[in-house]
Amino acid sequence: MDDDTPLGLELAADLRNAGHEVVLTGSASEAREALWHWDYDLLITDIVVRRDGRPVADGGLGLISWVRHKATMTPDLRSLPIIAISGESTRRGLEFLLPTADRIGADLVLEKPLDRDELLKHVDALSTPGEGQVFVNKG
Repeated sequence: MDDDTPLGLELAADLRNAGHEVVLTGSASEAREALWHWDYDLLITDIVVRRDGRPVADGGLGLISWVRHKATMTPDLRSLPIIAISGESTRRGLEFLLPTADRIGADLVLEKPLDRDELLKHVDALSTPGEGQVFVNKG
């Protein structure tokens, strides 16, 4: 999930070029719907989603929490690897975002701007290309 549409499209292209299938959504609620209906190898989600310049509650922390704690009836979903990303954690007062994502169940947290080669290495380590889909949730 990334509210920066150009970045989300670039990341999706990088992942596809590396041999992954990618599904993009616009919000955590759309992501939850997609996660119920298809199998994925990995979820990449931004932490903060903004609409009209303001943060909204339909962001990555809630999505991570839902995957790890609410989706109890789907064990495969609960064990889905998650990469949390954020550019907000460098802002004063928001330093807690990535550590919180880590505490509630993200397997890896990365700060924006992203090193694309590093991200691809982590994606490869957490997923198997061609055997499922990488799920990039973008706002």
